[in-house]
Amino acid sequence: MDQWTEIRSAYYVAKFGTLSGASSELGLHRATLMRHIDTLEERLSVKLFQRHPSGYTPTEFGQNLFDAAEAAEASFSDFENRMTRQLESPLGNLIVTTTNMLLSTVIPVIRQYQIAYPDVRVEHKVTESIARLEVGEAHIALRTGPYELMDDTVMLPFASVRTGLYAHKRYIERYGMPTSIEDLRNHRFVSRVLGEERFPPFVWLRKHIDESNVVFMSNDMNAKFTATLEGVGIGFMPIAKASVWEDMVQVFPHNPAWDVNFWLVTHVDVHRTPKVQALISTFREHGFLQNSDEFADLLPARSAF
Repeated sequence: MDQWTEIRSAYYVAKFGTLSGASSELGLHRATLMRHIDTLEERLSVKLFQRHPSGYTPTEFGQNLFDAAEAAEASFSDFENRMTRQLESPLGNLIVTTTNMLLSTVIPVIRQYQIAYPDVRVEHKVTESIARLEVGEAHIALRTGPYELMDDTVMLPFASVRTGLYAHKRYIERYGMPTSIEDLRNHRFVSRVLGEERFPPFVWLRKHIDESNVVFMSNDMNAKFTATLEGVGIGFMPIAKASVWEDMVQVFPHNPAWDVNFWLVTHVDVHRTPKVQALISTFREHGFLQNSDEFADLLPARSAF
């Protein structure tokens, strides 16, 4: 049925019992309402009303149609009310994607967010894949580069993880300490799966070692950190976390080229919605997204592996 306008007109005539009552409620001329009723009766090949001097009374066919129209009207009204509430205050589902490196950064912020906005249910996805925001895979994506800025996305500098190159003492005892960048080709390394180097530290590393130097590969950051802690090989770790372990030795002084910058990315269609803006504001309350061109430093309590 593609004649909702005519059905709605007939429904209001049945509801008020007169053309004048329906006309006043809908803001339509009486002649328009009569034309809608005639069109509908012709389309359905049944009489929807018994017409009499005092007004219009639905026939049995008419009453069945109007019961369905009443339910549809109530459903549309409920939908409109829910949409109005969503436009006025945060509620509904919010999908956030991050890498596992940001878990202890994001979860405390989400906790505070949901205390303030208990009607929002957060779906958090840990993934290395870049969410397709244009098809609704996420409302907010916290990603490291490269992340191509499209015309329909908004990118905000979120935070930077200061990263260093580390070896465990048991590794140094067995294999020695690199003496120069050139000497790296004589050592064993923990890295990402070859061909999937996207983080700046691993991009830098692959320029200075051979493929044969990589003895442990994983697409999971936690696995790489654990392998480095176990002395499997030399690997990159967040400086704030590596400093907690007394047996971890920094191989070379910090190089800014190793730092990992994260962006907060949203689609323009959802960027201004209350639930997205509320989470962005909560991140700002925690020290992130302070300036349009600067990355916040992740404190030790905010970085994880």
